Amino acid sequence: MKNKQANQILRAWDLAEKISGGELDKKAKWFSGDIRKTAYQKRESGTINEKISQNNQSSDQHVTISLLYLGAYKKQDLRDSIQNIRFRDTEMVQNRDPAKGYSVALIVNSDWSFQKIEVPYAAYFYLKLRQENIEEAMHGQQYDDFKSQLSQQLEEVIDRKRADLAECLALANQIVLKTFKLAGTRNVGQLRGLFQIQDEPPMLNSFYTEDIERVLQASADDSLLLKYLGLNPDVATKQEVDQNRDFISKLLDVENLPDGRWPGPEKYFQSLMQQVAVNVIRDKGPIKTDLKTVNGPPGTGKTTLLQDVFADTIVQQAKVMAQLEKPMDGFRRIKPIELFSNCKYNAYELIPALQGYGIVVTSNNNSAVANISKEFPSRNKIRQYPNENREKQDEYRTQLEEIDYFSDLANRILETADSWGMFAVPMVSKANQRKVFKHINHGVLKKQLSVYSDSWADARQNFNTALEAVHQEKARLHRMISIVERANPSVVDQAYLELKVVDEGIEVLNQEIANLTQKIENTRHRLVTLPKKRFLIFWQHETPTHDSLRFHISNLNKKIEGLNERVADRRKERRHVVHLIAQQEKIIREVEPIQKQLKKEGIVVFNDDFWRQTNEKRQQALPNNSRVLQNKRARLFIAAMRLRKVFICEARVPISNAWEFFAHQDKLVFDEDTLALTAGFQIMQLLIPVMSTTLASVGRMFANFGENTIDNVYIDESGQATPASAVGIAWRAKHLVAIGDPAQIEPVVTTNEATLRTIARDFKVSEQYLLPTTSVQQLADQGSIYGMHRSNHTWVGIPLWVHRRCDSPMFEIANEISYENKMVQGKPTKLSQVERSRWINSKGKATNQQFVPENVTALARIMKKRRDEGKSLDQMFVISPFRAVVNGITNKLPKEFNDGAISKKWLQEHVGTVHRFQGKEADVVFLIIGTDQDTDGGADWAFSKPNLLNVAVTRARHDFYLIGDYHRLKSKPYAEVAARELPLLDN
Repeated sequence: MKNKQANQILRAWDLAEKISGGELDKKAKWFSGDIRKTAYQKRESGTINEKISQNNQSSDQHVTISLLYLGAYKKQDLRDSIQNIRFRDTEMVQNRDPAKGYSVALIVNSDWSFQKIEVPYAAYFYLKLRQENIEEAMHGQQYDDFKSQLSQQLEEVIDRKRADLAECLALANQIVLKTFKLAGTRNVGQLRGLFQIQDEPPMLNSFYTEDIERVLQASADDSLLLKYLGLNPDVATKQEVDQNRDFISKLLDVENLPDGRWPGPEKYFQSLMQQVAVNVIRDKGPIKTDLKTVNGPPGTGKTTLLQDVFADTIVQQAKVMAQLEKPMDGFRRIKPIELFSNCKYNAYELIPALQGYGIVVTSNNNSAVANISKEFPSRNKIRQYPNENREKQDEYRTQLEEIDYFSDLANRILETADSWGMFAVPMVSKANQRKVFKHINHGVLKKQLSVYSDSWADARQNFNTALEAVHQEKARLHRMISIVERANPSVVDQAYLELKVVDEGIEVLNQEIANLTQKIENTRHRLVTLPKKRFLIFWQHETPTHDSLRFHISNLNKKIEGLNERVADRRKERRHVVHLIAQQEKIIREVEPIQKQLKKEGIVVFNDDFWRQTNEKRQQALPNNSRVLQNKRARLFIAAMRLRKVFICEARVPISNAWEFFAHQDKLVFDEDTLALTAGFQIMQLLIPVMSTTLASVGRMFANFGENTIDNVYIDESGQATPASAVGIAWRAKHLVAIGDPAQIEPVVTTNEATLRTIARDFKVSEQYLLPTTSVQQLADQGSIYGMHRSNHTWVGIPLWVHRRCDSPMFEIANEISYENKMVQGKPTKLSQVERSRWINSKGKATNQQFVPENVTALARIMKKRRDEGKSLDQMFVISPFRAVVNGITNKLPKEFNDGAISKKWLQEHVGTVHRFQGKEADVVFLIIGTDQDTDGGADWAFSKPNLLNVAVTRARHDFYLIGDYHRLKSKPYAEVAARELPLLDN
């Protein structure tokens, strides 16, 4: 990139990511003795030459490698040492990183000959810091030479003709330990490795460094990436959306309501700010931008919002399809490509009008990716009526099942029997992609796309009819709303007040005229009676007083003329006001039946009455919408899916060929075949509209994709993701939407803050780019045009306020500690519900870091009680801020129950740190604080920010229990709110 500041930021991130890598793969296994026995089990020991002839006789004939980790160490121990010595930082780490690092990854071929080594930069970085060579640690100018020299040493050792390979490996490990000054490390004689790797090799450094370095080498700046980095010159053009009457009223005009909608219950509208977010994402706002962000607290409908966004995206592309005489008119042939010997496939691209509608959803949260992939195709997400109306026939679901959008393929890929169609598919790891390609290959597609009974003409007619129905309903609403908006009773009231003022003014003027007229009469009488001056004996003539009186009368007449003109003006004004009153009263009389109709249909209008409501009522309403329109919009999406299926089936050759190109990228020649791949991916997304992957997988999944090659990217749970993790996907995206909540779990960053600040200073960038608390969401917010200022003047994206998950008091706790009491409770209150949420006062002596055994005893007692009352254990989560407490619960809780109810599987799924449960929910949640007086620093850390408590409390739909020492913890920040809201129960 050309932008110097962007380069510095990216280089700083590159280093920060490199030093966070170098972790042992979790699948790595310990071995000792002859490694070949570990790898190949029943093979006998022997010389290396004897083994070479025997190795890798596997039936699949895949080329395999083995990878051995040398110079292993505990990453936290090494970081602590550097933190204490180099940075004089003695702050205790409350949740110690359990990860194991390695100094060298030794990669050997299937015959156990040396192939190469990889030295994670993290190991080199920490070595140079321990040697107090900060300049080299930061910039690694000698890194390549260091790696080359070490590679030569190890190659000589491994390729010696030794009888015992284990001896070679032990010697190699000793060289590495000495080189990296790890001689005192525990488990020196034990090694770990991965054997006969046939999948993609493990990521040896950070998941993100290759993409960052690729972007650094790009010849041109990417405008979207610059916005994400906060370097966009247009960033000053901010549009405040929260409580902005003029903006919201115009944005949510009925004509701006997206034509397509997800087929959910028609009675459930989006909330006010949900629809604002939907419309902005769908480019209905006054300012067009390719970077948008949404800030959604827990339970505010972020997934529901995305459903409508995706549905309308499908509808908009279907509008283009419906204009084509035949589906193949939507493609342009690029060229034939020989993928296999004597086997060529024609490459195609979509015509420009059909491009730009693909969707990729990504996150650093695996469960978030899984939820998108599983929820959107699920039949349970298609509902015309709420759950309480199950006896009614669900036409939405019935129609989609009749269309059968390749539900059989979806069920096989997702390993379920619940799919209505192949709307979303996970494309995470190479193994996962292979699974998809196994079920969606050339032969399968040829068969699947050949079986359909619909015709293109019928599908087009059906879609156009559904589209016209939406437009007609919009026009009906627009007419009624326009009339109602014109009929404004407040205008009449104001006019009557004006009329009163005018009449009073006329009366005052008339009185002034009368007074002046009287003065004239009096003056004239005086003039007549005034004696004249005699001249000689016969003549009399007037005195100067006569002249003065006549002049006075003239002036009074002029004043009366002026007052009469003012009276005339006032009477003219009065006639205008009277006409306005009559006109408005006529409109009001005419609009009465329309208002009754609107009220009958539950349609809300943007008028003064709406904006005079309380914020709670405003936020839960969606003006300019109707249940009829909801229904027609949902049916339009269904019609679009029908049209889409016929389009795909009649264009089976471009579709199946595109999948072949993506599945066999290794057969393509780059850069010559880049267009065939990227254009093919757009064609692939006709078949699967939504593809999901993790941020960590982006670099590999889209390794051959360059700048601006992915249409629409949505980063879910972006408040958890480190800023550097989104560089690759932002660079490839044409449009980017970040959705998350910085008030929940912060990104997991294991590098200590002092090191990150040092990197920021060295590269001369703001610390905000490197601080552990900075997330993708926060950074994207700063580059986003649409949003709001919080009370601390921080700019955030479009806020969502209506919360529909938690009962009281969980809602009140979260709202106060994290959301400035701006959230609105949208969940109906059940008066019969018993409030069971409590603070369980439980204390004792911590036995292992923060773990207090008495807390588990109290936990078990309440869990048993709730189980006896009929609450399933599967509807309970047990959460703690500390790994040590989670480990203690895992060991002790089964013994407390002593009836087999707490299985290993249950513990894995229902007990964990707060981070594990981000994005999940349960009926009952227990938060175990642990700690005692001696480990109170851990409690201070847990309550130093509202994030952990906020996430824990918002996992609970109905009941929340906080278990810990009430008297010690109640006064800590944010815990004091929980202490106030939760009734106390002594254990």
